[in-house]
Amino acid sequence: MNIRLIARKIVSHVLASGGAQEEMKKDRRMTPNEAQVLIEKLKSDPDSLNKTPYKDFQETVSWSPSILKEIGIEKLMGYLKNQLKKTQGVSEPTWGAMGMKPLKITDKEMQKKLIEVDPRFIDFILSPGEDIKLMAIKKNPDVIRGMTGLSEEAMIEALKHDPMIIKNLDKPTEKVWDFLIDVAIKDPKLMDKIPFPKNVSIKLHRQLMEKDPKKLFHVDKEDLARLVKSPADLKRTLKYVKEPSKELQMEIVKNDPMDLKEIKNPVLEVQEYALNQIVKSKKKDDILEFAESTEFNPVVQKRIFDMNWTYAVNLKNPSADIERQVKQLTEMVNELEDRIDSEKDSEKKKELNKLRDELEEGDKSKVKDIHNVLYS
Repeated sequence: MNIRLIARKIVSHVLASGGAQEEMKKDRRMTPNEAQVLIEKLKSDPDSLNKTPYKDFQETVSWSPSILKEIGIEKLMGYLKNQLKKTQGVSEPTWGAMGMKPLKITDKEMQKKLIEVDPRFIDFILSPGEDIKLMAIKKNPDVIRGMTGLSEEAMIEALKHDPMIIKNLDKPTEKVWDFLIDVAIKDPKLMDKIPFPKNVSIKLHRQLMEKDPKKLFHVDKEDLARLVKSPADLKRTLKYVKEPSKELQMEIVKNDPMDLKEIKNPVLEVQEYALNQIVKSKKKDDILEFAESTEFNPVVQKRIFDMNWTYAVNLKNPSADIERQVKQLTEMVNELEDRIDSEKDSEKKKELNKLRDELEEGDKSKVKDIHNVLYS
């Protein structure tokens, strides 16, 4: 075998072994004897703390929390400040990967002193109590990021300082959301930024709806029907919902078909249902108002045109075919007017007036007769 190849393999093996040893060394925990040696060293020379790796110090404290009193609060704070500088900008997941586990600081007064100096020291306290968390949050709401198991009081306290911290809260309760709604309702810009959830209670959604119906953009379509207390509520709020379901659209037109105009892009079935209800009223003014209120599907446009062509005169965005036919019929009415004005024979004029009136009323059945009269 080639000597150089053998040498390379040996070097690779040595390097790999060294890397593995480093990993083992990194994951290795201190033995009680090693911890005791470090404890004695820190007792005799507290200044040596600054040269002690954090991982070793953390494990030593876990073996003997009383060493913290031996070191003293001032030296401990100086040491922790240096650790904060080292980890500045490090993301939370990397914190644990670097071995930055919290210290077993059991003395309540020491915990309070640390927080008074710098609320960020909360990250160094193992299982801080609710009062310590609240104390840190009041001094610096940002420390709440990544915290779990927070009380409603702690969450609300943080939101008082910065409502956008809601994004970083772990499982905010209905009471917390309720507080945030009251805060956000006073600031429309803030209201638009807050990511109100889709999975909170109907009670909370209803409260949100009553204060600002625009927030129903965040409500699941299927939930809206359960939110409203009355058809009036539905009418007031449905227009704010993106892509409402067919069922919800149907609910609003069942209450009042004229409210079809409140729905963005109503589906064909809902358009047809609303039209049928309007036609039942047999009031021409209602039908005309309805025909002008919404941009209808071409199928519904044709039904409106076939029912009475004058209803289609003011349709929004009519199809090319309907637009052409309406134009022809309108011109036919105008030509009848001209013919009536020029006609000398009274009987003939009477007949032309009748044809014009019928055509103006929307009756297309005599179009052939009118065509023959005008163009034969």
